[in-house]
Amino acid sequence: PIFVRRDAARGRAAGELPAQFRARLLSLRAYAVCGDMVDAEVMEGREAEPLIRSLLARTDVAHIDAHF
Repeated sequence: PIFVRRDAARGRAAGELPAQFRARLLSLRAYAVCGDMVDAEVMEGREAEPLIRSLLARTDVAHIDAHF
């Protein structure tokens, strides 16, 4: 898995989706601090940025796991 967090911007500009995400089908899974999955979606990577931003804006979402 690739872990996506609000404050993680190491190695790339903040808010920049890696190129390898855009060309693949992704499973995005949003988790609460306690570890419970609170949302999930399967979508084309080129369409993922708005959903990632929306999920990370939620107060119940601590992190997102992205799977190819």
